[in-house]
Amino acid sequence: PYVLFIINSESLRGLKKIKEYAFLQNMGISFVASILLGLSLFIVKNNYIPVTIYIISMFLMSLLSFFLWFKKFNFNSNTNISEPQTLSSNLNNPNLSFGNKPYLISYKNILSISTPMLISGSLGVFLGFIDITILGIFKTSSAVGIYSVVVKLSSIVVLSLVTINVIAAPKFAEFWVKGDKKGLLKIARQSTKIIFWISFPILLLMVIFSNYILGFFGHGFRTGEMALIMLAFGQFINSISGSVGYILEMTGFQNFTQNIMIASVIMNIIMNLLLVPKYSIDGAAFASMITLIFWNLTMGLKVSSILGGWVFYKPFYLH
Repeated sequence: PYVLFIINSESLRGLKKIKEYAFLQNMGISFVASILLGLSLFIVKNNYIPVTIYIISMFLMSLLSFFLWFKKFNFNSNTNISEPQTLSSNLNNPNLSFGNKPYLISYKNILSISTPMLISGSLGVFLGFIDITILGIFKTSSAVGIYSVVVKLSSIVVLSLVTINVIAAPKFAEFWVKGDKKGLLKIARQSTKIIFWISFPILLLMVIFSNYILGFFGHGFRTGEMALIMLAFGQFINSISGSVGYILEMTGFQNFTQNIMIASVIMNIIMNLLLVPKYSIDGAAFASMITLIFWNLTMGLKVSSILGGWVFYKPFYLH
């Protein structure tokens, strides 16, 4: 049911039903589970209750996603279903356009597009575990605990990018299919501008008050001050680079993204193995910062060559 839930919620996102998508994807399961868990405390107490409630919530949200999908999708459109077009396997064509007619996608095309995305997404998740895993091998559990908190705090810097991607990703695909590179570049720059002015103040707070912020978790956590600053800076570069990963995937360059992610994983593993034994959490943070900068700048250069202009926002440049 969770897989179907994801498919339906992403389909709603493609239809630009952002409110429905945001509810389903970001809070639906947790919201329902919290209500059921609160009610269960007055009825029965059992070690399996949290797991059971989570599964029930997942089923309920899956059913709701189906309901919203059938409600929002216009099945009574004017398209002629008997005369579908065939989607070209070459999605790199910026002039690709289908008008108002439906089109067919072969399983071969689906796999050729989605497999690199699957690999990129999986490697992105894997990247989040490399530094912590290597820290656990060479250092103490306390170092792992401190670093885990630092990673979570630094991720606040990138929240605006995650939020903007929800809205912008379908737009990237829409402008690309229309062959409107200028429109795509414009919306990419606009989103990057918004991301910059949200992320920059958060970065300043992280840098200036890093010791104080970590002190909330205990005196020992203050040893992660330098690691927090480095990771926050890496996430800031990730943010101000804009939605370069999404732009590449939405415009048919998912294979390039896959290759960059493979190179990033290899780079991150090597740097962690070299730096963690000597520099502990600071070494892990430095490896992650360099990896973030590498993949974002590399993807940014590719996007600029495709669209004919930079998506990076330059706040102090007057044109």
